[in-house]
Amino acid sequence: MCAILNFLNYNSGAIQVILVLVLVSVTIWYAISTKRMANISQAQFFTSTRPYLYPAIEIERLFSTGYNPLNNYSIQLRFLFTNVGSVPVNHYVDEIILNGASINTPRIDTILFPGQKSYFGSETLQSSTNIGQGDGLKGSLKVIFWSGDINGIKYFFQRDFTLSARNVVVIDKESYGQLR
Repeated sequence: MCAILNFLNYNSGAIQVILVLVLVSVTIWYAISTKRMANISQAQFFTSTRPYLYPAIEIERLFSTGYNPLNNYSIQLRFLFTNVGSVPVNHYVDEIILNGASINTPRIDTILFPGQKSYFGSETLQSSTNIGQGDGLKGSLKVIFWSGDINGIKYFFQRDFTLSARNVVVIDKESYGQLR
């Protein structure tokens, strides 16, 4: 026992240096782990408070205006927006395009609370395009949405679709992201 105490007394400076290095290493490891957890928590917070808006496209009316019902027709589309997030979301329809032509839509800012739905109906559109043949009527819907929080980040949701002769809406492509 005396030999151990003599060894510790004789080498006390070296032992202190080694223990300080171990303590510094553990502190650095704790700091790095805490920073990683803070980054994960921040990402989870932004994900949970980010607005999520889901648009659906419905054909409200498709009726013939001429002899051949597939050549001359009027169409009225209805868009259903659902807030599937956990925070209120503001939104407006930015653009509707059918067969390459932009449809004039008034900007109406609407707020939806979580789980709430709203409808947006388009005007009646006249077309002489034959939707009974070929690829059908091509369209695109672009919606801008954001949360009412301070950061003011705006997002977009774009859905490209095709209206077939059987009154079916086929989703061709969806894209969404953050506006810059």
